[in-house]
Amino acid sequence: MSEKGQIIKIAKGTMTDIADKDINYFSKNINTYAGANVNETANQGVFFGNPESAPSVKTTLEDVEFIVFENNVFKK
Repeated sequence: MSEKGQIIKIAKGTMTDIADKDINYFSKNINTYAGANVNETANQGVFFGNPESAPSVKTTLEDVEFIVFENNVFKK
């Protein structure tokens, strides 16, 4: 695990990411595991190639917001 921090997502059901625009992941390695299938679909295809460099980001804890839902109810 990283010494700088970690993000852990746990779902006891379906996990869905929805974005109006792009979703970009930058990492040395991106590992995805599934018990059955990993499905990637897009209207214009799914592309793999040489990665872009990650943008420079300076973030403090004040820039981070944690949102938690319990039983579909927002908890802060």
